[in-house]
Amino acid sequence: MEQKQGLYDVIVAGGGVQGLSTARYLAKLNVKTLLIDQFAVPHTRGSSHGKSRNIRYTYDKQHYCDMMPEAYRLWSELEKECGQTLLTKIGIFCLRSDKLLMEMAASLKKLNIPYEFLTGEDGEKKFPGFKTGKFNGIYEQQAGVLNADKCVCSLLESFQKLGGTFKQETLCSVNPIEENLVQITTSKGKHFAKSLILTCGPWTNKVLKPLGLCLPITIMKTNIIYWKVKNEDCYMSSNFPLTSVGEMASECYATPQLDFNGLIKISYHHGVEINSPEEAFKPLNEEQSALEKSQISLLKKYITEHYPDVIATEPSSIQPCFYSMTPDEDFILDRHPRYENIIIGAGFSGHGFKMAPVIGSLLGDLALNRKTKYSLGPFSIKRFKDKEELISSIENN
Repeated sequence: MEQKQGLYDVIVAGGGVQGLSTARYLAKLNVKTLLIDQFAVPHTRGSSHGKSRNIRYTYDKQHYCDMMPEAYRLWSELEKECGQTLLTKIGIFCLRSDKLLMEMAASLKKLNIPYEFLTGEDGEKKFPGFKTGKFNGIYEQQAGVLNADKCVCSLLESFQKLGGTFKQETLCSVNPIEENLVQITTSKGKHFAKSLILTCGPWTNKVLKPLGLCLPITIMKTNIIYWKVKNEDCYMSSNFPLTSVGEMASECYATPQLDFNGLIKISYHHGVEINSPEEAFKPLNEEQSALEKSQISLLKKYITEHYPDVIATEPSSIQPCFYSMTPDEDFILDRHPRYENIIIGAGFSGHGFKMAPVIGSLLGDLALNRKTKYSLGPFSIKRFKDKEELISSIENN
């Protein structure tokens, strides 16, 4: 009797942008959906908070490029539904090796997305106050910034208007009962569903470990860093784009004056590895502290080389953020290898926010046993099987 009364079609555990997008997608299909999160929405204990997240078509991996037209369309639909501006288009100037630029250009051509190839010299003329160094770049006019906090709040509002249920509860355990029934125990009770979707961010492996699975996800504390500009007329979003320089592993990126007047966001794509998200709010150990200081020193050098009108002495503001990194920085969108009604969305590696509405539809379709719009091969758990990156072997699961 308890099972029938409390039975949902799908439970989504984790209310960041991925879980919210998934829950909303299911609710739009009239699927009885429960969304839980240990924190109120929005919150600052994950990677879905803040004033800005980049959105762009420019990628060096085709499977992400293919998703971006739909991502733009779905964010636009949410804007119209909620009557809020979520996306501000300001363009992006990406500086990479010529090889990577050729790959990016090929992907943009395939999607018929307009772009300009600019030599370093041309880039400096087009965007005064920016020094390109040794790089050439691609300028993509359709890129922009999503207001993260507004996006998250709009997704939750839409989900609830569609009849979805949100509960602020901490997930304590998962009990797969049978092929079409799973029980979760939370800080406030028990819930049952036909399928469970886990979008738990840095808590993913804590949830999966009792289920015999540990994914190769590294929890990384990163910093969103703001710096003062010498002149407030510099680096305005009206005449200066998003910029990023370097290969993915060492990429630094900047958002012009948009979040705060007089401040430009210039940050480093990676951060300091931690063992649990709770560690991020405790003092770093000596080794971690040294690494974080070295990364800020790298940013200061980067600013001096590329942004001469930014004051690179000390940051004006540092806001912590968590990345859940996979070894190849591709997402994990797959079923648990033993329990097919448990779906995992994880390892978004610091670049999943922009694609959240598309990711939500993919995770939702997996839970409903529907055919997905895109191949999930690049996001399969099994890609780690032969690399000793999967700590718990899935061969016998």
